[in-house]
Amino acid sequence: MKEYLETVTLGASFSKDSAPRFMTLIEKTKTRTIVLQALMVSLALNFPIMFSIARLSPYQVFSRLYAENFVSSLPDDMRARMEANTDSEGFVIDESAHERIVEDFNTAMIQNDYGKIATALMGIGFLLVLVLQTAFYLAASFCMGLQRMVIAPLSFRSRVGILAFSSTLPVFVAALIGLWMPTLHIVVFYFAVIFIGFWRSKHA
Repeated sequence: MKEYLETVTLGASFSKDSAPRFMTLIEKTKTRTIVLQALMVSLALNFPIMFSIARLSPYQVFSRLYAENFVSSLPDDMRARMEANTDSEGFVIDESAHERIVEDFNTAMIQNDYGKIATALMGIGFLLVLVLQTAFYLAASFCMGLQRMVIAPLSFRSRVGILAFSSTLPVFVAALIGLWMPTLHIVVFYFAVIFIGFWRSKHA
C-alpha cells in the first residue's frame, strides 16, 4: 500500500528528478494493481455523467432518448393532452398546462420504478466510458512505444502503468470540469494524460 500511494503521488508530480523513482515503482507494480488504478480513474471520469443523469427529471431523460418520437410514445391520455396543448408548428400553447403534464409524467414514472431505468442508464454510461478508456490506454501505449523506439524500450505493461498512474491529477481536474461541462471533460482528460504521460516517458 505504501508503494502504491507513493506511485500515485509521483504520478501527479511534474518533477524530472522523480521520474527514475516513478519508473522503478511502475516496473515493480503488479498488473492487477495497474488495472485497478485504471478502473478507479474510469469511475472518477464517469462521475460527472452519472451526476448529470441523476439531476435530470424522467421527462427530460425520455424526451432526449426519444427526441421527436417522444410524444407518440406517451400513454394515450397524456399524449392527447400534449397534442391538444401544441399548435400546428409544434409550439406549446399553454405553458402552465404543459408543466402539469410534465409533472404528471414525472410522478407516473417515479411510481413505476424509474430508479431502475436511471440506474441502467448510469450503467450503460459507465460501460461506454470503460470502453473508451480501454481503447485510449491501448492506443496511447502503442504510440508511446513508437516514441520510445529511439530511447530505452519499455514493456507494454509499464507503458500502460505510466498512463494509468499519470491520470490521477488530470481525472480529478476533469471531473470538476465535468460538473459544468459533462462529456467535454473526457476530451480535456485525454489531452492532459497524453501530454503528461508522454512527457514523463521522455524523461524516464
